Amino acid sequence: MSSAVDLNTRFGGGGRNPSEKDMAEAIREVFHEDHPSLVEGDYAEHPNSWLSFGFQAGDKWTVHVLDLYRSGRLIFSKFDDQDDAEPAFERTMPGVTEPEALRLWSLLASGNIEALMREDWK
Repeated sequence: MSSAVDLNTRFGGGGRNPSEKDMAEAIREVFHEDHPSLVEGDYAEHPNSWLSFGFQAGDKWTVHVLDLYRSGRLIFSKFDDQDDAEPAFERTMPGVTEPEALRLWSLLASGNIEALMREDWK
């Protein structure tokens, strides 16, 4: 079984197989809007960063995504195939802190979907 972990940072960076440091920096970028050359409109236009874990089963790639927003809202989604427009399921966790976001992203990066499913999602 093939798998892939991809990070998409708030302003377009990221990449494959991010380190814990890469993930922590992406999360910090969401929570700390303190870049000297950016204004509220920039932050509003780019409100989130996300981490995805995909695995291949036959000719499909099943993808789980944790999408973190500037409000601290985290959305956990599963797409049965990477080309699907709508998720098979979607759950939300409001008020996530930086350390909590990193813990959850680390679970996803390691492919521990079962542990993520046991979290307190709404």
